[in-house]
Amino acid sequence: MFKLCLYANIILVCVGMQAHRKNVALNKPCGSSSRHSESESCSGAVNGNDGTFYDPSEPWINCIHTDFNDLKPFWWVDLGQEFTLNTITIYGRASFIKRMKCVNVSVDGKVIKRFDDLSGWTNDTYDIRAAIKGRVINITKDCDSEGTMLNICEVQVWVCNDGWYGNCSMTCGPCADGSVCDKINGKCANCKMGFQPPHCKESKRVSERQREGVKKEVRKTERKSRGRQR
Repeated sequence: MFKLCLYANIILVCVGMQAHRKNVALNKPCGSSSRHSESESCSGAVNGNDGTFYDPSEPWINCIHTDFNDLKPFWWVDLGQEFTLNTITIYGRASFIKRMKCVNVSVDGKVIKRFDDLSGWTNDTYDIRAAIKGRVINITKDCDSEGTMLNICEVQVWVCNDGWYGNCSMTCGPCADGSVCDKINGKCANCKMGFQPPHCKESKRVSERQREGVKKEVRKTERKSRGRQR
């Protein structure tokens, strides 16, 4: 029963996160250093198909595959504008996940993840916690691990919806002037009237009532104490 409840809670959290975030890499402009003759173009990694099986005999090939002779392969996607990135999800190729070793993932030229080994991969998938602002995602490979080629099936770049932050499951309160909270820490520059910084969730009126309640309890305790002393 405990395991069942635990799994149910995990599923609910995942569903909640999915409902309050969006993939801003979907169908965005992209490029790559080369293309294998039986590979999909660069867009095969941002087409919304997160299947990890690569079958060149199929009429619609899902994964991208750089050329065997490309010793410095790269792939990139331009998100079109700067976003506060939450998570970057990489889908490797099933049965060939060793090709992800020595792969670097960077945002606007800053490397945020290097795969020195294959720990952390689950079902050919890896989530990179980004928590950074950026526009261009670049993926490179700099060693021979089952070949020098890049072989990736999908790249998803997740951004929290407005009003959500952290892992996209936490809400922030009403910021002033219609602005939105920081999607990493949830803080507002200024709060709407009647709410307290930094997350603008607690009403000042409620807070004052709570403080008054505490004062009353303190006075009541002091009276009881004086009564015992008499």
